[in-house]
Amino acid sequence: MLLKYSRIKKKLKDSNWLKLRDLPEEDREMIKKVMKSLGIFRVNSFDAQLILKDLIGMSQEMELRDSSLKVEIGEDLTGYVNELVENSKGASPLEYITYFGKRVFLAMFMITLFIGFLFTDGSWRGPLPIILFFLGINIFGEIYHGIIVPNYNIEKGIRRRIPDLIFVIIAAPIIILTTPSAFAESVFKVNYQLLSGVFGMIYLGCKIGHLWAEKQLIEGREHLVEE
Repeated sequence: MLLKYSRIKKKLKDSNWLKLRDLPEEDREMIKKVMKSLGIFRVNSFDAQLILKDLIGMSQEMELRDSSLKVEIGEDLTGYVNELVENSKGASPLEYITYFGKRVFLAMFMITLFIGFLFTDGSWRGPLPIILFFLGINIFGEIYHGIIVPNYNIEKGIRRRIPDLIFVIIAAPIIILTTPSAFAESVFKVNYQLLSGVFGMIYLGCKIGHLWAEKQLIEGREHLVEE
């Protein structure tokens, strides 16, 4: 039952992608810029696809008038994007928590299995801090790409480089000073096989939660896909 709504969103996403390929390059770049600024913390994924559908329709209409999407939107791209956000249903906390959760814990499931299989001499026991290190890096990466970058994507000049500055200030020292090798002799040992199972179960929970979030967002609005 839950998969029904996931298929509806995929149908809309696939349709948008096929139509997007045929648009003028200038309009494709404009649409890409707008969509990158609509992060999951600002607009839910279904509304984002509906917005993309509308932008594609606008582009096709402007092409018939020998104009472009850039002319239609005007110079105030920030204001236009903010208006799109205000007219949407906004973000879904359940959706973005489960979306990032399933990405983080799927990555941790695979990382833990990989490290446990290759670097524990068959014992599957190893230092816990290494796993915490990779968990922290994964969480920071999702926050960086999901929250920080979209908020500055349509800025101009030096403000557009703020995400890069934040990355350097926060991530670089962690990566340089807190390397996994520093934990190699840690007394905090855990069973990586068991830990990977825990990560796998959390991933499945997030996956089901994400399907439920999609149902809440799409139910009763299926007709918008066909309009």
